[in-house]
Amino acid sequence: MPRVWLLLQVGSEVKRSSHAGYKDIEGVRYVWDSTVPNSRNVFPGDIAILWNKKTWLGAAIIKSIDFDRGTREMFACPSCGSTRIQPRKRKSPTHRCNDCQLEFEEPTAFTKDVNVYAGNFDGTWNGLNGKPSSKEIRELSNKFLSQHSMRDCDWGRVAGLLEQFGNSEVAQSLESGAAG
Repeated sequence: MPRVWLLLQVGSEVKRSSHAGYKDIEGVRYVWDSTVPNSRNVFPGDIAILWNKKTWLGAAIIKSIDFDRGTREMFACPSCGSTRIQPRKRKSPTHRCNDCQLEFEEPTAFTKDVNVYAGNFDGTWNGLNGKPSSKEIRELSNKFLSQHSMRDCDWGRVAGLLEQFGNSEVAQSLESGAAG
């Protein structure tokens, strides 16, 4: 069975609560760094299902992974230094720390040394038919309640959802390509 990952793609244009974003190129590569849980568990030959918190974007085989050292701009609570901060859309102050509960307007910015990885799809990208719900996609994960950007998935559930939405050929291509 191939190893399958559900990978959240938000791109560099979206400012996250704890960092400044990534330089993904949809259909070409997926970028992450060593601050991400599971960052060291993804390997060439693994299958990637990319999604945007609403529905899937596509699927590919990770053919190679580039490695580099870099830095990441991070954001933290100005009181306790935790990066577990939450932006708020309707309340003021605009941020809240999940650890010390402080409410504040602007997080503290800092730079962290990281390992940077870029998973390259090398022509294996497949757009996907259908629009499964975010709940259906979250249920592909081996840990249903996980909130990580990189989630290990069950191939049987992934193949089943691909087939349910008319992507049987994609499922077969991914499975044979990941095995080869």
